[in-house]
Amino acid sequence: MSAQRPTTANMSGATPSDTQRVSLPVDNRVEKLLLWRHPLDSGLALTVVTAAYFFLVWSNRSLVSLLATTASIAVATSFVWASLAAFLNKPGPPMPRILQEGVSEGDLKGLVEEYTPLLNKGIALAHRVFTAKDAVLAAKVIGVLFVISKLGKVFSVLTWAYVVVLLAFSLPKIYELKKHEIDSGLSQAQSQAQKIHSQYVAPNLAKIPRGSTSTPFKAKPGQSSLESDVKKAL
Repeated sequence: MSAQRPTTANMSGATPSDTQRVSLPVDNRVEKLLLWRHPLDSGLALTVVTAAYFFLVWSNRSLVSLLATTASIAVATSFVWASLAAFLNKPGPPMPRILQEGVSEGDLKGLVEEYTPLLNKGIALAHRVFTAKDAVLAAKVIGVLFVISKLGKVFSVLTWAYVVVLLAFSLPKIYELKKHEIDSGLSQAQSQAQKIHSQYVAPNLAKIPRGSTSTPFKAKPGQSSLESDVKKAL
């Protein structure tokens, strides 16, 4: 989240001032929902998700079962509609553009260009973890995975997904409303963490043997740009 510009906004509909608005790295329509720019739309979306979650929990039906049932109803309805429309010489069911035109090469190329840097960053991160080049990062990853494994025994995947949705609908807005206080607290916490790291952690990490460093990468003739980007990220 990046700050754009103090506000007295709340989730009931007040509009935050430009000095304290935040932006999210998502589609503009999703951003408006998560930041409650239109409270009725955001409330409706959250209500639908909540109703779906409790329906799945109380009905003891899995998400896969619900999706399959919904898809089968949609297919049957569309088939009957199209058949009757052809018999009565009426318009058939409306179809999304992707089902009518498919996916263009330009669309796929745009997606590849957009997500390739993120993929390469993830590969570079995994490389640093598995080659013992960053002991702190490896320790963080192990700690996070350990916590996830423990929490995974308590909550189902469906509950985790619902919690993520709740956090997405609350944390960005809370940050926007309390931006200055949160930024100040995070700055103090970061300074204290850096102090502790330099005094106690860094001296001990310096004693840990590191993995061998890779030689600088030079792209070979005919090598794909994706492979080249991955090597450079490493």
